[in-house]
Amino acid sequence: MESSWLITGLGVGLGVLAILLAVALARVGTLRRRGNEDAELKGRLEAIGAQNERLERELRTELARSRAETNQNAKIAREELTGNLSHFAQTLQSQLASGANVQNDRLSTLTQSNEQRLEAVRATVEQRLELLRTDNTQKLEQMRATVDEKLHAVLEHRLGESFKLVSDRLEQ
Repeated sequence: MESSWLITGLGVGLGVLAILLAVALARVGTLRRRGNEDAELKGRLEAIGAQNERLERELRTELARSRAETNQNAKIAREELTGNLSHFAQTLQSQLASGANVQNDRLSTLTQSNEQRLEAVRATVEQRLELLRTDNTQKLEQMRATVDEKLHAVLEHRLGESFKLVSDRLEQ
């Protein structure tokens, strides 16, 4: 902002210098017409020329200083921007790492929870299977006992009938 004001000021100064030079040249033309005042006019022209050279040197010096100041300000702005970008990158990297750690922790917790649930389901299934085996074994034993009893009863009945038939035939 300051450099644009300086450049504008320098432009105005150059414009004023051009106007002064035009006025001086106009004066020179007028003075030449006047033959008597040549010596005085020559002195004034030399003074104006010297003043113009001094103003031109000052303007060049001021322009050079303004350029140097603008370059310095631009360098400072670039360094500040670089620092800000670096800080932003570090902050972003830190936040991403933190987010990754949180995700890893959540995943680990979820994995442990799932393992515990699966272990509980496995234990429940094993317990129920064991109960089912025990129940099936008891029922099979009951069925064997019932079958044995019926077989024994049928066998006794048939043997009894066979002995009765044999006895009846022997009696005849």
